[in-house]
Amino acid sequence: MKTYRYPIQVRFADLDGYFHANHAVFLTYLEVARIAFIKEEMGNFFTDLYDEGTLFLLTKASISYLKPIGLNDNIFVELWVGSIKHTTFTFQYKIDDDYNHIFAEAETESAIYSKHKKKLTRIPEHFKNVLTKYLQQ
Repeated sequence: MKTYRYPIQVRFADLDGYFHANHAVFLTYLEVARIAFIKEEMGNFFTDLYDEGTLFLLTKASISYLKPIGLNDNIFVELWVGSIKHTTFTFQYKIDDDYNHIFAEAETESAIYSKHKKKLTRIPEHFKNVLTKYLQQ
C-alpha cells in the first residue's frame, strides 16, 4: 500500500492547559497533511479546479485519540485513500512518530461539489487517478 507521510511541527499555540496538543488541533494536522498531499501530487490542478468552481468539501471527520502529543514530540501524519466512490472519497490517517508511537488514527470523507450546478459532481478523472495510487487494497 502506498502512503504519503508529512512532518508536523507542534507549536506552543497548539497546547492546552495540560501541555498537550489540544484535541481540535489534530484536525488541523490532518488538513495540513491532506493539502500538502494534494499540492504535491496535483500541483496547480487543485487551485485550477477551484477557479473553475469545483470545490473539495470535507463532509465527515472521525478521530480516535490514542496518546497525547507534547511540544517535544516529532510527529508525522501518514495518509492513504480508504475508498473512492462516484462523488466522494475517504482518506485514512495515522499520526505517529519515528518510534512507532501512534498518537491518533482518523478518517475524513470529502465530496466534490460544483458551484455552478449547485450539487455534488464526479471526482475529476485526473484526481481519481492520483487517489487510486494510494488506495488501500
